[in-house]
Amino acid sequence: MKKLLLSIAILLITTVAHAQSITVINNGKPGGSSDARTKLYVEGLTSIGYDVNFENISKMGVAVDFFIKSNDPTLMVYYSHVPVNQPLSHNSKNFVIIEYAQPMYLCGTKSLQQLPDKVTVAYGKNYNPHMVEKLVKSLGKTATVVPYKNSSAVLEAILGGDVDVAFNNQGKTLKYINSGKGQCFGHTGSSQTIGIDPIAGDFDMPVMYATVIAKNVDIEKLRKEMLWLQETQMFVDYHTSKQLSKQTSDRNQELALVKKSETAWK
Repeated sequence: MKKLLLSIAILLITTVAHAQSITVINNGKPGGSSDARTKLYVEGLTSIGYDVNFENISKMGVAVDFFIKSNDPTLMVYYSHVPVNQPLSHNSKNFVIIEYAQPMYLCGTKSLQQLPDKVTVAYGKNYNPHMVEKLVKSLGKTATVVPYKNSSAVLEAILGGDVDVAFNNQGKTLKYINSGKGQCFGHTGSSQTIGIDPIAGDFDMPVMYATVIAKNVDIEKLRKEMLWLQETQMFVDYHTSKQLSKQTSDRNQELALVKKSETAWK
């Protein structure tokens, strides 16, 4: 069924020129969300008539540099928190679409009431430590933040009891919940998600938006194709399996949300 749906795309999307070339950059490590998303786009774009040049770089900094310097039609999956550490922000020239929105979660080895007033908090080293401290403070605790290499390392730290609290993404949070070793206190979204309530705060919360950016292309045309691909079975299955919330409005509204998120991550 999946292959049939993708084949029909050739008939439904008539705006793709024959063998139109595009470079798709993979900035994620094997098995990660960027890697998975990129490969879905490679398959989808190929099926609707693109000649895809796949650049499997697997390092965000190198991939960003490649994107900036590219003079060819180029596409890359991206995230609203990444510009904090990279010289590439979302703007009206490169933004294509929000693929999904994902809040960040605070979870602990004990209930919030049982934890001490001063807690150790694991977070990904690419996040702003002051932002993490601010979130923990909104829960009535004082944080000693401990940077870890990535979200997997943060999960290992909380599972191993090395820290009191973990600040992590939805995928790793689901794994922690399923372990039965602790509980979550809240997230940075605006409504209950995976059974967890949002954190109450008087500041903009850092929500992670998974996006697609591109250059040297017809952005509006590519956006229509991206929106179509989101409805194919392979994307539906991926989003459903990860319990990801799609967020689509018009392009300007989406870009405004992403820009606001970039500021919140700082």
